Amino acid sequence: VLGLVFAFSQGGGSKSGGNNGVFKTLDILGNEFSNTMEDFMPDLGIKDFNEKIQKDGTYSTNIKLAGDVKPAGKIEFGIDMKSDPNGKKMQMQFDVGAIGAALNMTVTAINNEMFLNVPTMYEKPIKINFETLGKDIQSDTFKKLSGNADNSAVEKYKDLKINLFSDYSNPSKMKAEFEKHVGPEIAALEKNAKVEKVDVEKAFADKLKEEGSTKADLEQVNIEADSKDFKAVLLKIVDFYEVVQKSQISGLQDEDYQNSFKKVKEDIEKSKMPEKINIKLVSSKGIPVVISFPGTDNRIANIVLAGNKNVTDKIVFYETEGSSYLEAITLDMKTGDKENTLVIAFANTVELSSSYKKDSKELTMNLKDNVSEVFNLKGKYTDVKKGESYKLDIESLEFSQGSGSPLKLSGTAEASASKPDIKAVGDSIEVLKLNETEFVKFTQDVNTNLVKNYGALMSMMNSMR
Repeated sequence: VLGLVFAFSQGGGSKSGGNNGVFKTLDILGNEFSNTMEDFMPDLGIKDFNEKIQKDGTYSTNIKLAGDVKPAGKIEFGIDMKSDPNGKKMQMQFDVGAIGAALNMTVTAINNEMFLNVPTMYEKPIKINFETLGKDIQSDTFKKLSGNADNSAVEKYKDLKINLFSDYSNPSKMKAEFEKHVGPEIAALEKNAKVEKVDVEKAFADKLKEEGSTKADLEQVNIEADSKDFKAVLLKIVDFYEVVQKSQISGLQDEDYQNSFKKVKEDIEKSKMPEKINIKLVSSKGIPVVISFPGTDNRIANIVLAGNKNVTDKIVFYETEGSSYLEAITLDMKTGDKENTLVIAFANTVELSSSYKKDSKELTMNLKDNVSEVFNLKGKYTDVKKGESYKLDIESLEFSQGSGSPLKLSGTAEASASKPDIKAVGDSIEVLKLNETEFVKFTQDVNTNLVKNYGALMSMMNSMR
């Protein structure tokens, strides 16, 4: 929503009706924030890394943690995720071990087929074909499972198909289609808005200076937008996500998926807004540094971008009520000769502090509330291929547990923007195509394996209730 007003720092609101202002300015601010994170950890190439992922959605990430937990003893946890939307492949693996038991679960999606592989539950991966899902659930076996002899409960889903990898799975395509879909309404909002250039208010200039900004050449515009144009943009955004859902799911009766979107649209149309929405925008050389707009309970909400190298190096959000300043949220990134720091603070609630040592690539993070420390992390980046991949060796990750001993873990976290290797799944069992005899045997085998592999664990957990 705030993105709509950013347009006017780039010439939006002109009578030309062009809608490039909103998206251009959002890109500018996104780029500023990417630069902030790049400057915080300059060795990783976070900006290039994120741009590669945002281009086609291809990435992989792996986290492994282990530690001693009282009274359970040693616990191990792992999660591995791989994404390749262009290749129509995705995989997630989850591992956990505790109290003498282990669970390994892998979900793999290739084209429109999904496989669930849990070796301790069943010897083969369990397959569901989402291309034939509606047809498959019309089987006699599924009819009996539904508890409805004439299958009326599932008959209306006979044409159901789910597209796991629609065109919108690709982030860059999603962004382009969003801009195309919503663009005309944003253009109308900009064209119809009343924009007045005024002297920069002293309160804004003073606040920027107070927060350490040295930005010069400040300019202010006051914007008056019609709420009906604003609502039109919101309605078109909802409409876009309805289009996205239709590309992913077909064969449903309209009321099955349209009702939720219809309710949201009705809420937008009925929402009480002032006839005119007034926004104040201060910019420096085309980049927003102050945005002031209507907040809650007749307050005024303000966003101050007070960074100097990048405006997003320091962000302050606060509300004003008359001459009173209300609780603020602050993000503050500072660079030093040997160490960079990043602090995100919610007034009188929580504070997240991070530091990065340039020579050793060590990272520390600390989250605390106004009473005690919530968690603490110490680690070091290794195997860094700038802009491509990196590994964080986690020396310690501690979570507070009130008056008890903290939960202490260690391990690794890895990420890569390269195309992951997702192999085809071998022999599998397609449960929705089993006849009744085959399905009964399948459920019996699953139950037998669960008792064999997790019976002792379930008994122990029941005894602890």
